[in-house]
Amino acid sequence: MLQVIGRISSFRAVLGSHLFISFVGVNNSGKSTCISSLFEIDANPSALERTEVAVLYDLNPSMAQPMSSSSAASQDRDLRVSVVDFPGSTDERLHIAMLSSRLADVSSLFVCMLSAGHIAAPERQVVEQLVNTNKPFIVLINKTDILGVEFERNLGQFKANYARVLNIP
Repeated sequence: MLQVIGRISSFRAVLGSHLFISFVGVNNSGKSTCISSLFEIDANPSALERTEVAVLYDLNPSMAQPMSSSSAASQDRDLRVSVVDFPGSTDERLHIAMLSSRLADVSSLFVCMLSAGHIAAPERQVVEQLVNTNKPFIVLINKTDILGVEFERNLGQFKANYARVLNIP
């Protein structure tokens, strides 16, 4: 019994020193493109091919074996950061949906990608799932250029409307 508890403790310690930023959203909302742009990673964004499996990108691969030290400064350096590119939440294939929900359990922070001007049941479901995780998340509205200058002029109103329609606390 003690051996099992020890393993669980080790697992929790590893998760505590590893930040997982998970990009979620409906199909074709720009998750892979955003990851490529923000982190200068070739996430193979393509409008013709969708992400089929959750893909993990290690942002600091040189730290695969964290240094062991108890100082606070060293602990900050030991933090590993990974980005997870999830398949679209509107993918109806059961195996992809199940994989995504299981991998979401280890996520530290969610980035929810939504396309501008389009909020329907699938988008609301993604946000509802994030709220129910009790984990921090942000919502990024992508493709705002299709809304033109009206979006820029009324940015505050658009933000408030999105928060209200999506029931974001």
